[in-house]
Amino acid sequence: MFCRVLILLLFFVFFLNTSAYQIDKSCHSKGVGGDIRYAMTSAFSMVDSALSHLNQDPYDQDAFDLIKRLFLPKEGQDPNDRTKMTKVKRIFENINANYRHEIQSHVPLTGVPRTDVVSLMNFY
Repeated sequence: MFCRVLILLLFFVFFLNTSAYQIDKSCHSKGVGGDIRYAMTSAFSMVDSALSHLNQDPYDQDAFDLIKRLFLPKEGQDPNDRTKMTKVKRIFENINANYRHEIQSHVPLTGVPRTDVVSLMNFY
């Protein structure tokens, strides 16, 4: 479940102008609304953790190793070169700024255009 939510978040970052998300009533009627909310809050916690690690100066050994292996695969690239992580950091900051807000399905939309809300629906 978490992987699906993370993939959706990354999709939102790259392709959609989104201000919030809403768990559709179809999810609640199937009994998965709580699971989706948990997956979303877990994804946001991981974004917070990633930003915390990226903001360390210097990086701890775990962050250093992860950056080196995941984002800088070429030999000789320095994980401490902060400019290499600017885009990754900006993506996480955008997730926090634009996608963290949940609009409850029973609450009318106020201040957020309907086109800026992503509805998470049950397709099963």
